[in-house]
Amino acid sequence: MDGALVQQRVDFMGRVPLLRRLNVQERTELVYEMTEQRFARGNQIIVQGESGSEMFIVEEGEATAFVEGVQIPGKPPGEVARYAPGDFFGEQALITNKPRGATVVATTAVRTLVLGQEAFQRLVGNVGAVMEEARRRLRAASYVKGRRDYKRLFHYYNRSGSGVLDWSEFRALIRKAGRMTAAMMTEKELRTLFCMVDFKGNGYIDEQEFLHFVQVSGEDDQSTEVEAQETLSPAELARRIELLRD
Repeated sequence: MDGALVQQRVDFMGRVPLLRRLNVQERTELVYEMTEQRFARGNQIIVQGESGSEMFIVEEGEATAFVEGVQIPGKPPGEVARYAPGDFFGEQALITNKPRGATVVATTAVRTLVLGQEAFQRLVGNVGAVMEEARRRLRAASYVKGRRDYKRLFHYYNRSGSGVLDWSEFRALIRKAGRMTAAMMTEKELRTLFCMVDFKGNGYIDEQEFLHFVQVSGEDDQSTEVEAQETLSPAELARRIELLRD
């Protein structure tokens, strides 16, 4: 790969939301780890339900994502997103190891840059694991008067009162509320996490993005997942009382 192409792709990576907080050296290392893959119009790039171990960044062309059984008003059946140069998809395969959540089809001739899971983790770290741990710790930190209040936590760390978390506020939220020390999460992993939570790619994390990150849809967890309390049968209750007595 010649120097001009490397520099061109390093600059391009700086405009990709997921990678914008990597420094020049980190983006340069990333360029050498990526491969180029082209798709003709109409070709499937990834298929819903299949396993995958790489993410794709659109360098040229456009693609469309479809999810079976979904109908968004004003869009063709199944269409959920469109991708243009700088957009990326398939990153969940690098993070969660879950099957592909959508089928992505090349709308035009498409050139993509492909990053495999091993290279991603080697360069960025184990973001999936630290993301889940940070999410778990933030849920614990959000308890107020016996219930979770995620909006209260969000606004407490939004010290500027702007309604969005900038990088320093997000860092404080993870490090202080989440108690994620540098030994648990490196600065590089934290920067990548910021970009992943900022799924709108505007450099800030709003309340909606934060709630999406902790996987809730409202102020608290009353309408979402809550650890269910175990209900004991009379016989089991009696058995446990006997164990305690012993």
